[in-house]
Amino acid sequence: MALRKADPTEAQAAAATAAVAATEQFEQCATTTAAQPEAAQPAAQPAFEAPEQFVQDYTSAEGGATVTERPEVQVEELTEASAAVAQNAIAKAKSTAVVAARKLVGAFTDLQNVIALDDVEAMGVGAFPRVTVDLGGFMLDKEEIGGEIKAELLSWNFRYMVTTGSNDEEAKKKVKVSYDGVTVIGGEETCEQAIAAFKEEGYEKADMKCYVDLWASLVSKKGELIEEEDRPLVQIQLSPESVKKFKAFQTELGFKQARGMLKDSQPVVVIKAQRGEHKGNRYGYCTFGLK
Repeated sequence: MALRKADPTEAQAAAATAAVAATEQFEQCATTTAAQPEAAQPAAQPAFEAPEQFVQDYTSAEGGATVTERPEVQVEELTEASAAVAQNAIAKAKSTAVVAARKLVGAFTDLQNVIALDDVEAMGVGAFPRVTVDLGGFMLDKEEIGGEIKAELLSWNFRYMVTTGSNDEEAKKKVKVSYDGVTVIGGEETCEQAIAAFKEEGYEKADMKCYVDLWASLVSKKGELIEEEDRPLVQIQLSPESVKKFKAFQTELGFKQARGMLKDSQPVVVIKAQRGEHKGNRYGYCTFGLK
């Protein structure tokens, strides 16, 4: 008895649709496997079962009898493909985890701009007592407070100074300030435009320098602790050289915190006045520590 296919085109389309569905099912399983921890055992793959439409009907030319066949599906090939997808996904997940684990977060990063920059700008200079360092040690406004202080940090921010590069009194009055390193406060002029304008005036050494303001509760001065209720909120101004030391301290302290070597998440910081010299110019700067 001769058999003929009822509709070969329809059968081929149904086969292609089922193959795509099967591939998507295995890829979904691979994604689920990749999301599991390395130590977890992968879930057992369910036995593949062709969908109902994946059936070809053949009709007898003579008797009209119908014979149903289920064509072979390359389940083994699909399984190997899904395993490769899973392995690639797991390798990518491991790589991402390693990178994330190696990213060191510096100490006090969460304190940056706790006092909003708009508020810092609105307060202006002198809203709080200023702590500066020179060759003789620290100054609290005009009061000498020794070569070492202790402070509890509350907030900190970058402050950029566009300078002429000259030390004469007239040039110092031209200094411009920016808190984002892009736009000068008090106008729409950019820092780059300000530098260019200074150079047009003949100041060839005009440049922008990075400073840091530490907003802190002063814990000790002149070697003596200050009673908690009497501790003033101060603005500790760091020069570019002191900024380098502060950033190095952040990195070192962040490493110790990541290793669980510190009990306090926000410890009291010891700041010491130091002396430096560069090309015959002497200057004061700060170093940071916990003791």
